Amino acid sequence: MNTNLLTPAQIAETLGVTIGTLAVCRCTGRYPLAFVKIGRRVMYKLSDLETYINSHVFQNPPMRRNDVNIARVLVGHGLDFTRSNNEVNAIYTAVSNRKMAMLRYLIDEGIPVKPLEFGLSPLDIALQNLTFYPASFNFITVLIDAGAPFEPRHRETTFEFSLTDLARYVKLTSRFPKLKSVLNT
Repeated sequence: MNTNLLTPAQIAETLGVTIGTLAVCRCTGRYPLAFVKIGRRVMYKLSDLETYINSHVFQNPPMRRNDVNIARVLVGHGLDFTRSNNEVNAIYTAVSNRKMAMLRYLIDEGIPVKPLEFGLSPLDIALQNLTFYPASFNFITVLIDAGAPFEPRHRETTFEFSLTDLARYVKLTSRFPKLKSVLNT
């Protein structure tokens, strides 16, 4: 069995909701939790669950409100955005919550765009967000321009677009040729 795919029952248990709630969410699109349909069977990718959970992590008010002015004041009083209490930096949180003004401010402040030792990087999150939010292309551009490194999994995620959204794949690989997988050159 592929341990990267989870059943609705496993997802429901993890999120503390019913299987019926997940079915309603799939039908209405109310929450952006991607799923895989194999015949009549519904499965969820572990990486999509992690993205969904990470995008719902409680964060400090300036980040939540995308308020750069408050962030400036707090930095002036010694707040360090390099790491938060859940061990991810503010860049990751800004990308997860699609806060462009805050992302640009944090990069200007010198917060690193490089990934943590384990887990998803801000560029992973931006690429995954692209499925639901086309404006995430701007986040990808800002992160790469700021020095976010390319990793093999970024190429894998980009390759998945070649199977599901060719226009998006072409746009990504035209702007960032390093995202093109060796398998499909």
